Amino acid sequence: MKVCAYCGKKNPETKDHVPPKGIFAPPRPNFLVTVPCCNDCHSDTAKDDEYFRNMLAMRKDTFRHPDVQGILPKIFRSFSKPEQKKLTKSLIKSIKKTELKTSEGIYLGSVVTYDADLSRLDKVVQRIAKGLYYHENNVIFPINGKVKSYTLHDLNIFKKDKIERIIEVLSNAQVKEIGKKTLVYRMAKGEFEHLGLWLLTFFENVDFLVFMIPPTKKENTV
Repeated sequence: MKVCAYCGKKNPETKDHVPPKGIFAPPRPNFLVTVPCCNDCHSDTAKDDEYFRNMLAMRKDTFRHPDVQGILPKIFRSFSKPEQKKLTKSLIKSIKKTELKTSEGIYLGSVVTYDADLSRLDKVVQRIAKGLYYHENNVIFPINGKVKSYTLHDLNIFKKDKIERIIEVLSNAQVKEIGKKTLVYRMAKGEFEHLGLWLLTFFENVDFLVFMIPPTKKENTV
């Protein structure tokens, strides 16, 4: 019996693309990952998926990716939608020039930057990780487990030895690709059931590190 990849509901009514199909330029690849999904879990994903696509595709380091080139016209049209007026104004207001420097303080030049809502990006990344988990294991990640995602810029919150261990684990992890390196993911399973470490790379340049932490035995009994 099929269940929703996110909440476990039986006989889910629809499917969810993992990652969102909007990040692929037409004609889309013949093989796109889909997972069973209920209407409740699927109903509020469209706006976040569109935001995720737009924020990643407008980066300088993703601009030349063939899928980004193919979806840019659609992205520009999306900003003219009446319901996007507030977001568009906020985005334009946040645009600024930022100086680039090395850790030693050497000036490298300046780039144009903009503010993105990282909580919205994380929401999509965590859903993608849960969907891929189901796709790879044919079982849902425990609902009361924890999924945490980080950009590589966030890694300074970890101690050096932990970062080195993460790099070591991921360097030996299985690598899979969807599209023209539109998404490349590495997955490393932990020694305990459901424990996992993922590295998701979008458009060859945008990386997210995802920890999937299973519930404790006590949490499982609640």
